[in-house]
Amino acid sequence: MVLGNFKNDSDVTWKDLQLEVIFYDRDKKLIDTGQKNEYSFVLPAKSEAPFKVSMKREFPAEKYASHAIRILKAKDAKAVF
Repeated sequence: MVLGNFKNDSDVTWKDLQLEVIFYDRDKKLIDTGQKNEYSFVLPAKSEAPFKVSMKREFPAEKYASHAIRILKAKDAKAVF
């Protein structure tokens, strides 16, 4: 499980976020990654909100030293599709 905060500095409210989590070992080598579609997540314009991503890990927890998270895709909440 990964916890964090997203900050939306844009003037657009985002919905249907697709997230990517990248995991590194102690030597900062990539050891695992995963993507998650968080369709129920909405991030209002000019705001900050906490999030939680759960996904199956391939290795024991002690191998995971750090991680990075990025938003791969988000839709305008006012858009029909």
